[in-house]
Order: sequence, then structure tokens, then C-alpha cells
Amino acid sequence: MGSDGGLTLWNSSSASGEAAGDGQPEPAVTDVPNSAPGFKGEPGSIVRGETQSTKYGDDGYPETQRDWPHGGGPECEREDHCHDWGRPEDGGRPSNSDRGPPRLPQPGDPPAPRGPGVPPPSVTPRSPFPSQPMLPRPKY
Repeated sequence: MGSDGGLTLWNSSSASGEAAGDGQPEPAVTDVPNSAPGFKGEPGSIVRGETQSTKYGDDGYPETQRDWPHGGGPECEREDHCHDWGRPEDGGRPSNSDRGPPRLPQPGDPPAPRGPGVPPPSVTPRSPFPSQPMLPRPKY
């Protein structure tokens, strides 16, 4: 079980593998099989879930989060959007009050989330019985 609460991680490079708009290679993205990454992560890493992607700061807490469109908030949250995270003055753990208002995505932000129900890339189904391989379903 890892520090992320026991999630299994898949590491995937950028979909294009090409340089970002600034000429720098795109950083590697780690996919998690659930809707959102954990609140604390590997400092400097980028983690993508189904409905949220997070870029972690040097302290391992969110620097920027990118959200799948959702209701229940301001109109702009019904589109792909980002939130920047500040830090409390005492240097402690950030709280929801440190999460900035929604804004449009821009270069350098985490990639868009995969989408609800979309599994991590390159995931091979595994047998629920480790000693038995997955067999193809028979065709009738």
C-alpha cells in the first residue's frame, strides 16, 4: 500500500510524446484508476484521474488542479477548468480556503482528466484468480 492511500498507479507519457508549445518535452503523467488523484502526491508530479488531474507542488500538495466539467458551481465550472492552490501563511497543510476560483486552462497546466468511466491507458484486464491466466471468451 502506498502513501497515496493504496491506489495502483499507471505511468504513461504524454499522448503525443512531442514537445509542449514552449519547446520543452511534456512531463510524464501518472494515471490512477479512480476519479481523482489523492490530495497529497509526489512533489513535482502530475497525476490524472477520470474527473480531475493534479500537478503537485514542491511540498506534495496540489499546485494546480484541472477539473472535468460539472454542475453545482459557477457557470465556468460547466466547462473544462483549473484551480490554483495557495498555501496558508503558517506553512501548514492547505485547506479548501486555499483553492482558487475556477479559470480557463492554459499552457503548463495538468492535462485534461480522462473522462468519467474512462480507464487508465494500457490497462490489461487481470484474472481475479492470480494463479489462472485470463482466457478469451468463447465465441458462440
